[in-house]
Amino acid sequence: MFALVPEEKLDARSRELRDYLSDKKTLRATLKLLHMASSDVLEGATTDLDHNARRTVRHQRAAAKGALSNADMERGRNLRRAANELRAAGRLREAAEAFRRALLVMPMDGWLIYEFARFLRSQASVLGDARLLARSRAGLRLAGWRGRGDATLLSRIGESFVEYSEVEYATRAFRRALELDPNAFRAEMGLAEVALRNGQMAHVIHHYAAPTRVAADRALVRLASHEADYFSRLNDDDDYLASELRRINWLQSIFRARRFASRVTFASLLLALLGGSLAEPLSDVGWSLASSAVICWIGVAITSRLLTPRRKWRTAE
Repeated sequence: MFALVPEEKLDARSRELRDYLSDKKTLRATLKLLHMASSDVLEGATTDLDHNARRTVRHQRAAAKGALSNADMERGRNLRRAANELRAAGRLREAAEAFRRALLVMPMDGWLIYEFARFLRSQASVLGDARLLARSRAGLRLAGWRGRGDATLLSRIGESFVEYSEVEYATRAFRRALELDPNAFRAEMGLAEVALRNGQMAHVIHHYAAPTRVAADRALVRLASHEADYFSRLNDDDDYLASELRRINWLQSIFRARRFASRVTFASLLLALLGGSLAEPLSDVGWSLASSAVICWIGVAITSRLLTPRRKWRTAE
């Protein structure tokens, strides 16, 4: 069923899971077909290289400059798919090698560069490496250049730039996508989110209203229409705006309280478990604090569920 969901309804992460989540047996057969080494072998091979050799491997480029043969194109597509499947499986070291090989075969492929840029962001998050994050941003810009004629790719690149808070690059990508395809639903929705971040309420309403005329699915029309109506009400009704601001402020306070209650719960449990070996009164205090914190956490969770939905506005009779 997941494979039948239209592209417009999926964000980048959901799309990757839809297209590249595979079982271990199929992935193992694909890697065997491509002669991919295991993670331990790759790690050992990289460790044995000296500094200059590692630099040579990282900066290796495709030797062939002419048109690719059919066999090369097929191998490149298989490597690209294997790289994404490895990434979805959490095998980042092997995914990096598969991406490297795929880029050697298809260095001009915009989708491949885009997916590699997202992979670099995953690695940057895992390793806490700011340089990888900068390379990911550079990869997205390169993917936008290579795929400047693909509206769908540009919409996805714009969404990734929004995640990076690169609003200017996101706006360029979305606008270019709309130039290529005036019916690009996700590009319009992306421009609405950018306008919301910039505090441009009129632009938010406009970009949410535009997809209602181009969306190919009733559910997408309802989504865009609901968002356009909501922000129109915020723009026109000061009382409704004030009530929504109060709701959001309460939610933020509740989220902070929930985090605090969670920390108190864990600390109290630690005190209760360790206090028994030190002094019995410490254990009793720990259990009392833990039970109180759990009750508070449950109360805060219930309150947050009640406050999360947007308030319904009263229509004139």
